[in-house]
Amino acid sequence: MGGFAIALIVIVVVLSAVAAHNAIGRRGREWADDPHWVGGIFFFNRDDKRAFVPKRFGLGWTPNFAHPISWLLVALPLVIALLATLRK
Repeated sequence: MGGFAIALIVIVVVLSAVAAHNAIGRRGREWADDPHWVGGIFFFNRDDKRAFVPKRFGLGWTPNFAHPISWLLVALPLVIALLATLRK
């Protein structure tokens, strides 16, 4: 079960990153607008359908917390770690 969950997470993240990369060229950089960044570090935009957007500073991607899959992909590793700890 653990290997399947990890593989599923990797697949979703990669597909979302590819889709986000392709969308940047078509839609511009609206993800960089200040109103969509909570506290300057958490991205939240209901109009942006991507689960992950480019980071505001530096390289990489950050979750769009308005997208349900982002919550799942952030919470799932924490739940797995918690369950693994409780099983010992």
